[in-house]
Amino acid sequence: MRHLALLLLIPTALFSQTGIPNQASQGVSTNAVHAPESGTRRELMNTDIVKLSKSGIADDTILLLIKQGPVRFDTSPEALVQLKTDGVSDPVIAAMVTAMSPALPSEPATALQEGKKTPIPTGVTLCVASMTGNFDGYLIGEMQKQRVPTAIIASDAAHGCDPKKSFYTMTGSVEPEGKSFSARSIFGLRLHYRDEVQAAVKLVRNSDSFIVWAGDSDRGEVKKVAEHIVNQMLKQRPSWLPMPLNR
Repeated sequence: MRHLALLLLIPTALFSQTGIPNQASQGVSTNAVHAPESGTRRELMNTDIVKLSKSGIADDTILLLIKQGPVRFDTSPEALVQLKTDGVSDPVIAAMVTAMSPALPSEPATALQEGKKTPIPTGVTLCVASMTGNFDGYLIGEMQKQRVPTAIIASDAAHGCDPKKSFYTMTGSVEPEGKSFSARSIFGLRLHYRDEVQAAVKLVRNSDSFIVWAGDSDRGEVKKVAEHIVNQMLKQRPSWLPMPLNR
């Protein structure tokens, strides 16, 4: 039996010495061969969206691609203006801006109307033009106080608002309405005089000069007029916030 076992081992040794390859020596797995995983889809960029739009692809299809991702869009004001020049529609541009924003809560439109905070979309900036009597300063103060969901920038003292550097521009007119006074009496009569104005403003989308919102106020103290106008702006924000934030 011992001799028989030695004879059985000889062919195996000969195969290993003659260099005849086997599956193990070539690193070939004897297990089932698995197909390689399919490659991940590359990121969509601004140039891809322009190509899709110019080729006549429907907005609904482009919006679906953006939603599926992955994406890496340039949503700077200059890039947004260029997208509009290249013929990309407003809903698609807004979807691109939203895709590059922090995660947004999926809330119904009623949640916005109830005064809940809305995240600031990347690239959606608002430049407030200079107005008579520093009324723009009162407006900016009220916007920050009431948390208007845009990034607010002041106009340049020499050149005003540059449409290429902001998503929106707010302009307005302010008319002085004279002085009013109030009387206070604690230990005597005290009169308080204050300037009153009447104001109207409009919000312009810089990509196409479209007026997306306008508001005004009756005669009143400057600060109160600014507060009233910003209140209107917040209540009507579904009309001017980019889609799909208002869905």
